[in-house]
Amino acid sequence: MRVSEDRYTRDLRRIQLAHRLIRHEVRTYWIRAFTRFTEGRIRNLLRSYGLASDGVHRYRGSPPRLYARLVVPKNHSEASALAGIAFIWHLVPEEAVPDAWRTLPSLDFGETVCDAFELFRLMIPTGTLNLDRFILLVMALAERQLTVGHCSHCRALILLDPLGVK
Repeated sequence: MRVSEDRYTRDLRRIQLAHRLIRHEVRTYWIRAFTRFTEGRIRNLLRSYGLASDGVHRYRGSPPRLYARLVVPKNHSEASALAGIAFIWHLVPEEAVPDAWRTLPSLDFGETVCDAFELFRLMIPTGTLNLDRFILLVMALAERQLTVGHCSHCRALILLDPLGVK
C-alpha cells in the first residue's frame, strides 16, 4: 500500500471512530483524545453528517473524573460487568499506568473501547452507564484507583475501591 493510501485509510478510520463516539454521546474531550481531531473538525463532522439534528444528545463540559458513582450499589453490578469486559478486551494494561488519561487514548484504543461498549449494550440493553462512564472506569482501572476481585460466595467478578470503606 502506498503512503497516501495508508494516510487515507487512517483518516477514514478517525472519521468513523468520531462518528461512533458522537452516536454514543461522548464528550468532545474523548473524541479529541482518540481521533486527534480539533474541536472545529468535530463540529464540522456534526454538521456535515447531520448528527446535530439527528437528536443525538451531547453532554457538555469536561468528562467525569469521580469514579465514586461507579461503586454505589445502584451502579455497582453494571460497573462490575463493564470492568469484566474491559479486562477481557485487554483495555486495562497489566502494569499500572500513572497518567492513563494522557497515555492510553489512541485510534486503536478508541475503536476497541467502542467495540467493548457496544458488546455491553447488546448484553444489557437497559444499562444506565454510558460510554463516558465506561472510559472513566477503564482509566481508573489502568491507574489502579479501582481494582477487581471475586465475590466470596459466588466467585463472580466485582469492582473494588481499594481506598473506599470496606
